Amino acid sequence: MIGEIKKSVSAALYERLVSPFYGALLISWSLWNWKILYVTFFVSEERLDKNKIDWIVKNCSELNALVIYPLASTLIILTLLPFITNAAYWLHLKFIKWCRDQKNSIEMKTLLTTEQSIQIREELINTEQKFDSLLIRKNQEIKELNLQIESLKNAASQQRPEPKPETEGASFSSDETDTFLGSQTTSGIARKIKGNPELQRALDTIIKYIQNGWGQLPEDDNISPTSLAFFEVNHLIENEGNGMFSMTDLGKSVVKIVLDNEFY
Repeated sequence: MIGEIKKSVSAALYERLVSPFYGALLISWSLWNWKILYVTFFVSEERLDKNKIDWIVKNCSELNALVIYPLASTLIILTLLPFITNAAYWLHLKFIKWCRDQKNSIEMKTLLTTEQSIQIREELINTEQKFDSLLIRKNQEIKELNLQIESLKNAASQQRPEPKPETEGASFSSDETDTFLGSQTTSGIARKIKGNPELQRALDTIIKYIQNGWGQLPEDDNISPTSLAFFEVNHLIENEGNGMFSMTDLGKSVVKIVLDNEFY
């Protein structure tokens, strides 16, 4: 029972001491009534003309010093203390920033040593050499791709069948002739794709990306530069810019023939 009372009293005292209001009030009251504390703890009754309580009641019992002034001081402290704390923290941050700026200024004005200058120059030279070699390699790849495109164009022009406007025992109008020649061209391209596994894999990938609305073809093993050039040269796909491709009408016709296996 006594232990519980001690615990409750200790908890109440701790709550009062850590509370901002009670702490400020205790400090204010002690400052305004320091004589009471001084006489109570440090002056013996032999030096007084009466006992301590009577002396305190007679000389230190003003209502202003005991109640009004401590309360007023407490309110002022609680009102101004947050502003004072924030101002002090702001000054602290300004001082830290000033120190950092001074340090950066000194470091910027510090000259590099000879070894550091040589090291930086060597790094710049190595970077320029790597860039030049990369540029040469890319230019060579572009030249090779252009040669492959020209070769495919020549091969496609040589393998294109001669148009036959008339057949024995039958005649065609102008529109019918264009349709017949167009079917022969699409059938030949479809047959060539069907007979080349590399072109077949590239066509499957192109169909997948265009039909899904992605448009931008991936750079993987399924679509080689040669295969991509084949589809562009034969006008099966059209480059819309920024790496985006779309299927042409001729390409749709060829895809239909490949999928249906309807060769003429």
